[in-house]
Amino acid sequence: MLTTLLTPRKTPSAAGTAPPNIEVLSTTPNPDAPAEEEDWSFEQHLPQEESPELLLGKPHYGFNDAYTNFFPPLQEEISEIVDLADPDNVPAAQRRVLRMQQEDAKFYEQQDHYMMDFVDDTEVTKALEYTPVWCTEREHMHQLRRGMAAQASTAVLPNDSASLTPASLANMVAQAMDVDAAAATSTAAAPVAATGATSASVTSTPVAPTSVADDAFAAQNKAQKLEESVIYIAPEQVQALASLPKKEYLVSNMQALLCGLMQVLYGYAYDMRATQGEHTVESAWTVAKLSPLLSWLDPPCSLQDSVVGCLRRALAFPLYRNWKLAKLVVRDTADILRLGPRAVVRSLLEVRDIFLRSENRHYLNTLFIDDYCCWVQTLPRQGLWTDLADELMRVDAAVAKADVGWSLDELEKQAVEELANAGPAQEGAEDERRPL
Repeated sequence: MLTTLLTPRKTPSAAGTAPPNIEVLSTTPNPDAPAEEEDWSFEQHLPQEESPELLLGKPHYGFNDAYTNFFPPLQEEISEIVDLADPDNVPAAQRRVLRMQQEDAKFYEQQDHYMMDFVDDTEVTKALEYTPVWCTEREHMHQLRRGMAAQASTAVLPNDSASLTPASLANMVAQAMDVDAAAATSTAAAPVAATGATSASVTSTPVAPTSVADDAFAAQNKAQKLEESVIYIAPEQVQALASLPKKEYLVSNMQALLCGLMQVLYGYAYDMRATQGEHTVESAWTVAKLSPLLSWLDPPCSLQDSVVGCLRRALAFPLYRNWKLAKLVVRDTADILRLGPRAVVRSLLEVRDIFLRSENRHYLNTLFIDDYCCWVQTLPRQGLWTDLADELMRVDAAVAKADVGWSLDELEKQAVEELANAGPAQEGAEDERRPL
């Protein structure tokens, strides 16, 4: 992928040693002093390394649980990075208990905030009505695919019906996907908002493929071109990818990584809606706070667990605490996943840039985001992302207010009653102030 190809080659360092940090200005030799001799019999000890057994007993965290003992040098900054006070001494199971206790306390301490956003949803409505870039890209891609399907269905078929094989039909679809080749070239230097070129007609005659494997490769290549034509990645983001190291991953739990990826994208999508696409100085806080993975180093055990965790935090911490908004962001996350790895990597690069601008949360790039940027590029382009998006939508449809563990319906009913009671009381107060 891009990171592998653009990784600069390492050059051998220059011969010799670095100059000393201390410069000797003058010295006075003592000719009567005896010559110093090295005591080679002195027993030297290498620094003792912790045994693997002890390391296995310590809590691990970060991408693929690859980190431990990361926070001891950061004791003064740790509260600005994660909510977990002592990550290197709190096991994963305990992290979840502490996280949920924090969420419960925060929500009930400020439940009036949720009630107010329910009855006075003026600002929330703006976030709900905002159209993020992935929605525009989704519609654009749907239109192009419909055009391709239409051209493939009306393509000139061979006269000999016996030669009409699944391979030849697939080749026609691949030929039709050339419709967006011109758009791919034009949008490479323009933002997504500028991608509005109409599809060019396909005039080439379908050619029978040499093999099914060759045809599948051609179709995948056409799909990649379509993805590149719709989803714009800025040059500075390409450079950011090139700066990441080349890595190979031995993944221990792919499901946990994908569910954690969903949480990262959820925080990003929420911030995009809350800020109308203009990230603020609070964006790093928002993205990290809404993800249990980033804020508590608590990896989800299932997609439903991932969704419920994000919903709880979206109702307890950010500026807008609204059930409709929290659920809409889940669908936003599914839209990003459905667009494929290019859209996912672009979103991760934006998160990475947001954290880089933060005084302390840039450490989350080391723990999670950099590895996610590299790992996503190694995953299959077809099938996986659509399946993950479909499953996320299925889980979202099944998750109800009761699943978050709070009495949301009762609070909403109470908010409506208080608003209704406040109306007559306010009118009575105005009547008392009127002159006789």
